[in-house]
Amino acid sequence: MAAENKKVVFLTGATGHVGRNLIPRILREDELSLLVVLVRAESDRDLVDRLETLLSSLSPAVDPETARHRIQAVRGDITLERFGMSEAQYHELASRVTHIIHSAANVRFRMPLAEARKINVEGTKNVMALARLARSAGRLERVAHISTAFISGNRSGIIKEDELDCGQGFSNTYEQSKYEAEIFLRQACRDLPLVIFRPSIIVGDSRSGATSAFNVLYIPLKYIARGLVRFIPCSSSVPLDVVPVDYICQAICHILFQAKDSQGQTYHLCAGRKKATTVGEVIGLALDYFRRIWPDKKNLRLRFISVHWMIALRMVEPCLGQAWKKVLLKMRAFFPYMKLIRFFDTAKAEAALRGTRITCPPFKSYFQILLQYCLYTNWGEQEPSVSPSRLAPLPQSQQT
Repeated sequence: MAAENKKVVFLTGATGHVGRNLIPRILREDELSLLVVLVRAESDRDLVDRLETLLSSLSPAVDPETARHRIQAVRGDITLERFGMSEAQYHELASRVTHIIHSAANVRFRMPLAEARKINVEGTKNVMALARLARSAGRLERVAHISTAFISGNRSGIIKEDELDCGQGFSNTYEQSKYEAEIFLRQACRDLPLVIFRPSIIVGDSRSGATSAFNVLYIPLKYIARGLVRFIPCSSSVPLDVVPVDYICQAICHILFQAKDSQGQTYHLCAGRKKATTVGEVIGLALDYFRRIWPDKKNLRLRFISVHWMIALRMVEPCLGQAWKKVLLKMRAFFPYMKLIRFFDTAKAEAALRGTRITCPPFKSYFQILLQYCLYTNWGEQEPSVSPSRLAPLPQSQQT
């Protein structure tokens, strides 16, 4: 059993984009803290292998040898009661935990609603069951739930941090299931020291570009780079709220471990109105970058078209080739995000971070770094040849 003065942080979703970036920051937050990560594994041997893979992926931010003494992996599944653990193992875990960070989620947009609910709603309920047991053991200090700003669904205008049920509809089952999880948590926060974080569109590290999730914004950018997209069905002035993963993780750790009045609060970890980019800026910066590094693509162009043109294109879709059909299918999930004029209020998050150096950087300041990492890894299909922090400018002959 851990010493009484040590933090013991229980983390779900440790192999996910946010989870794996939280690990180095949690370990740096308190040099005496212990980290327990929940990992889905078929056997104890598989658990060991998965932990080693995770530790190696954290280098050089975390020394694997040092981390082995401070990170414990436990085998479990958030969709199962007690995570599938024995009662003795489950109670022993609850007796040690001081902090819980629930970042595990299924982030696919097109999954069936029942599947989305199984992980994002039922999984959240199972994590809160552990929190209640840990609270009764007398050690629990804080519980963090990583939600999404897009529980706002199809709302437009200014989205406040304390707003939840405003009669909104949803563009996909991911949004709906995360919203339903927050509805449950509104009740749970009455007897748990709960903090909810709502990030917007999460991209890679603003300093290195590194990411383990080449989805959402990365998918249309990849198709643009490869010349497979020549139109976007929206206005260039539509706002996009994009945040780098390092800002998200720094903010979570500060608010969770150091902010005194965070219990029961919800924070938008977003760029906000002042720092939100636009669809036009994203496309313009991307095209400028691709033309600069590939002189043979200097004529790369992209047009913004109306929704009416998009409907006409869908009517002729059966006549399109397989490559176009694939691109349209992938892109269609993002069209709802390209038509809403909305901004996420960040007043409470900014107040909680005031006095620190933690702030969301302007999108333009790190976007080229993100693209550089994408091309060095061929959009996640290969490992970078050097440490992300040491990436050099790409040669002009580099191809996608």
